[in-house]
Amino acid sequence: VFVNSLNIAYETLKGRPLGWGLNRYENAFDYYMFGNIVTPYFYHEVYTLNYNDGSSNFSKIITEFGWFSFLLIPIFFSFLFTKKMSTINKIFFLVLVGTQLVRGAGFFSGGFIFALIIILFTVFNFYEKNYEE
Repeated sequence: VFVNSLNIAYETLKGRPLGWGLNRYENAFDYYMFGNIVTPYFYHEVYTLNYNDGSSNFSKIITEFGWFSFLLIPIFFSFLFTKKMSTINKIFFLVLVGTQLVRGAGFFSGGFIFALIIILFTVFNFYEKNYEE
């Protein structure tokens, strides 16, 4: 399932560099999957599993947003080295986003979008935190 979702993401980068659009992974699955099915030896029905979420948010982001999804990488590194948030909070949010990227079921589940918004707000200074010393 994971290999199939990566294959769909790769084909999207080649064929549609801007991606398919938000919540259109299923359309990309229908378009690319039936011509490039990777079938394992024992379980041949694997190509129909996770047809609407891609089994990971990493492949889903690439499929839906194309090359724009790679803009998140410098944002994550900026968040990692920022002094605006404590180390324990940075670890919490990066682990939450990281695990959802590897094996998440969508953008709006498991706190993925919440953590991503906090990371974006921190990196781009959308709020100011007042420290009283």
